[in-house]
Amino acid sequence: MANLITPQNLWSEMLKFKHLLGVKHGYTIPFLVGAYYKYGFIKENELLSSICIERLINNILESISPERPVKIFNCENLEHELVLQYLATGLNEEEVKYLMSWESNIHNKIYWHYRETEITDFDSLIQWIWNKPTTRGNIPYSELISSKRFSCDMGSWDNFNEKEESFLNNLNTH
Repeated sequence: MANLITPQNLWSEMLKFKHLLGVKHGYTIPFLVGAYYKYGFIKENELLSSICIERLINNILESISPERPVKIFNCENLEHELVLQYLATGLNEEEVKYLMSWESNIHNKIYWHYRETEITDFDSLIQWIWNKPTTRGNIPYSELISSKRFSCDMGSWDNFNEKEESFLNNLNTH
């Protein structure tokens, strides 16, 4: 039986099958926004402001618990782009406890590196992600998202490629 895709489970369903796209840890924030847009959970006009990031993070917050947190981190494989990872699938219990002991967080559910001192609460996290520039090209995430360049392939941002489109179209059949 196919899984019913909802705003609360889309991101975790994508993570379950990340291996099909060759993804090791998680997805970039623009990629996740694009997936939510493709599924109709984010509207076209919402791509023009940080509301799309707010919707994404709120849906994730609704679906996780402090025992199974999410981490936002810079991925070495993507030239240090922001990646969202569901820790229950990637870290052991000791690593999660260590993370919880020192990383900054929202409600003990979403963690990011403590060195990002401009992030102090939910709103500042949303604005920080929206305004974050890419490492290669120094393009703000806001520009990538607004122009629907959700996918990073070999350091270049563009529309979803054929393999990604197929993955997203068939996600509820895996």
